[in-house]
Amino acid sequence: MGLFSNLFGKKEEPKIEPIPGDFSDDMIIAPVTGTYLPTKDISDPVFADETLGQTAAFVPSKGIIYAPVNGTIDMLADTAHAFSMTMADETQVLVHVGIDTVGLNGKGFKILAQKGSTVKAGTPVISADLDVIKNAGLDTAVMLILVDVPEGKTVTFKELANVEAGAVINE
Repeated sequence: MGLFSNLFGKKEEPKIEPIPGDFSDDMIIAPVTGTYLPTKDISDPVFADETLGQTAAFVPSKGIIYAPVNGTIDMLADTAHAFSMTMADETQVLVHVGIDTVGLNGKGFKILAQKGSTVKAGTPVISADLDVIKNAGLDTAVMLILVDVPEGKTVTFKELANVEAGAVINE
């Protein structure tokens, strides 16, 4: 098969592996490798003001976006710029890739997981070509938003600088 792929110019894409680790149901991990971005510095006021919920943001250095929690993928945008998950305790988490990237209509994005699937934290969900986003003049920031948290549950995000995808970001 490799010979024919080489002869006819088809490249086999490398399989993107999950992040190894045994993440518990209360852990939230960094969905990307990159630099922590204080919420006040996010270029979109809806995210910067945490209008949608408590937010952790990152400037990605790599374009693979992983599931930040154990749970079910409830929503996966057709344009692949965002997805949401529900944890076992009903906490709802939204991951949004870039600012105004919905306007790319999926260009530069690839869906790696299925809507409705139950996944472990560290499962690859979206691949984003950061150069496509930048070349369109858009911000690549990745936001992790706690959209709905059960009454009585509090989440504290750690103070971070540089993060690797899979690093636990809640205390």
